[in-house]
Amino acid sequence: MRPGSLVHRYMKCSTPTCRCRQQGDPGHGPYFLLVRNLEGKRTSRSLPSAAATAVQSQLDEYQRFRRLTAALVDVCEQLADARLPQAGTDTRRAARKKRARRCSPAPSKPKSPAS
Repeated sequence: MRPGSLVHRYMKCSTPTCRCRQQGDPGHGPYFLLVRNLEGKRTSRSLPSAAATAVQSQLDEYQRFRRLTAALVDVCEQLADARLPQAGTDTRRAARKKRARRCSPAPSKPKSPAS
């Protein structure tokens, strides 16, 4: 299992008489790259064509692992919520509502003109 994605690229060479320069030709390839983010930077690594199928199955297995882990975390969170005491669950919400309901000071009455 491995994170990342498999990218296949076609490239055109610099030889002006090559078949890849003809209109509609995709170019040379496919060339396979393994692309992933590592420590906040995007990295890519060339792969031989023979390894593309094996790498794709490793990437699929990692995605399956991520889905299963997310489902497990959801179930654990529901269990943890069920174990919380019911009286204490809304204390923060009630405190926020009390703060929000504070009224502004009543407007002062206009002063009557002195006679």
